[in-house]
Amino acid sequence: MPDAYVYLIDDLPTLPTTYLADNFDRLPLFRREQCLRYRHDSDRLTCLLAYELLCQGLDAAYGLAPPQAFEYSDSSKPYLPGTPGVFFSISHCAAVVACAIGDSELGIDVQDVRPYDSEVAKRACTQDELTRLAAAPDPGRLFCRLWADKESYAKAHGISVATVLAQVLPNGHIVGWDRGHYHMSLCFRDRVAPSRTVDLVNLTEHLVTG
Repeated sequence: MPDAYVYLIDDLPTLPTTYLADNFDRLPLFRREQCLRYRHDSDRLTCLLAYELLCQGLDAAYGLAPPQAFEYSDSSKPYLPGTPGVFFSISHCAAVVACAIGDSELGIDVQDVRPYDSEVAKRACTQDELTRLAAAPDPGRLFCRLWADKESYAKAHGISVATVLAQVLPNGHIVGWDRGHYHMSLCFRDRVAPSRTVDLVNLTEHLVTG
């Protein structure tokens, strides 16, 4: 069994335009309420899809029923009540929703590749990272990876990303995927590189074709 499963949808614009309306009422009440806290339908859609990915993963990997509620740690990290030993993390950006599920604390983050902004980088990167960015042929792509690494590390540890911006992250805990228009990073809190195994399950085509 792998250390983690990552379920993702990475081409949101190809989903049917009625997907949110067609599936919203199928959500349990707590998730509907969470979705409605967002003002824009695009955010409500990613909220719905994230829950669907979580349900898919829990069923396929662990034979668990869809959760009817989340509980939250003191650091506001969500977890599943009554399922010790099963952990999850969710992330989304403009065109991607991802959900990681595993048997240890983990954190996932997806980021769109955007034009490089050196002023933002100065606030988010160490001096060594800034040097690497200055020499990179595609600094926007490198910054995307660095930011996703920091976000995934913060999520895995249940801390604010602001606390790790100036830190050099420890080696061996993060695995990443450069997927063209986005980057995805997955951090294992306690596992190091030799023991990491991850299954990627892309459900985009399944949802588009119904």
